[in-house]
Amino acid sequence: QYNLGNLLRWFGRPDEALGPLLEAVRLRPDFAMAYEALGHVYRDLGQPQAALQAFQRSVELKPTVANAQFNLGLMHYRGDGQPKDVAVAAQWFARAAQGGSIDAQYALDFVRGQ
Repeated sequence: QYNLGNLLRWFGRPDEALGPLLEAVRLRPDFAMAYEALGHVYRDLGQPQAALQAFQRSVELKPTVANAQFNLGLMHYRGDGQPKDVAVAAQWFARAAQGGSIDAQYALDFVRGQ
């Protein structure tokens, strides 16, 4: 279910990806990567609160998921699903950069330079 949902997400079909990814986390509630993919789908569907919760769950389950950390940083920076908070965004970007995310390092440098 995860592979199908992720494939549909990559092909720009978030509405079709949602069901398989929800089934993936139902079958394996400890599958951090499925929650991360679910976060992308919810964001693409314009559901920022649900996206935020999915990315947070991914990081709770696997604290080293740099992509989920980076996306949490973006959401906090833009104010998606909660008030904009650049300081919290910088913390998420720093965690993701420590995990090897080049994008997060660029984002961290950007927010620090503001």
